[in-house]
Amino acid sequence: MKQRILFLIFIISCSTSAQTFNEWQDPQVNQINRTNAGAAYFPFPDRESALNNKEKEACDNYLSLNGKWKFNWVQNFDERPTDFYKTDYNDTYWTDFPVPGMWERNGFGNPVYLSIGYAWKNQFENKPPFVEKKNNAVGSYRRSFSISENWKNKELF
Repeated sequence: MKQRILFLIFIISCSTSAQTFNEWQDPQVNQINRTNAGAAYFPFPDRESALNNKEKEACDNYLSLNGKWKFNWVQNFDERPTDFYKTDYNDTYWTDFPVPGMWERNGFGNPVYLSIGYAWKNQFENKPPFVEKKNNAVGSYRRSFSISENWKNKELF
């Protein structure tokens, strides 16, 4: 038996629960629903695999989430879906989007490059910590995938 998991990313908040606009404007809040910071590493299944520099992709405890995800993009922050993390949310009208991938290279928004400064410096009034709603794009991602039965009772990230 395989367990199905819905994996979500909300680009601006990096959270699996809906945030309020007030939290975004509070400089004292720098994370919500985030794991503790730590070094990036891969837990090899055994000492021999680690010492022989076995490719992590070949290990039984590795699952790539690269591929097609459901994606919703809105031009204005306040138009984003706030309940898309729910398992019964209907995302059938969302676009199939390649992950990894860039919004601008896949038809959403406009590519921006400046060697110095910020592209939006003349678009928004500089009044931190207030976040503009208009022309402040948000991308939301969803994907379902299966977890192998042999991962039961293991800590998953």
